[in-house]
Amino acid sequence: MSEATRLTLAVDHDPGPVMGFVRTLQEGIDDRDADRFTGRSPTTSCGPAPFGALVNGYDALHSMHTRMFESMPQGVRSRYDVEQLRFWRFPTDDVAITYVRRTSDCSRMCVATDSDSRP
Repeated sequence: MSEATRLTLAVDHDPGPVMGFVRTLQEGIDDRDADRFTGRSPTTSCGPAPFGALVNGYDALHSMHTRMFESMPQGVRSRYDVEQLRFWRFPTDDVAITYVRRTSDCSRMCVATDSDSRP
């Protein structure tokens, strides 16, 4: 692997934008607001659905989040914590790989339906 294609850690980047994104997720789930929760996702987003399915596209992702908030029992709280945040210089200088852990005070946060596993 040449030096040009080798992964290198970038330690001089500001974590503020990533932390702000995670804060927006937290605010969205705290307020049960699908618009805020999904709002900063690009139109080409994809995300996990219940039972490991993958939802493709902003509209499908937003629809899934709307159903999630509608089915969430009152009083259930989730928390988003950044466990790991690394900036890499490959393929560009501004790649952030972030592991965000979501924990819930309820093991059954939402009621899944057949449509939750389809885009």
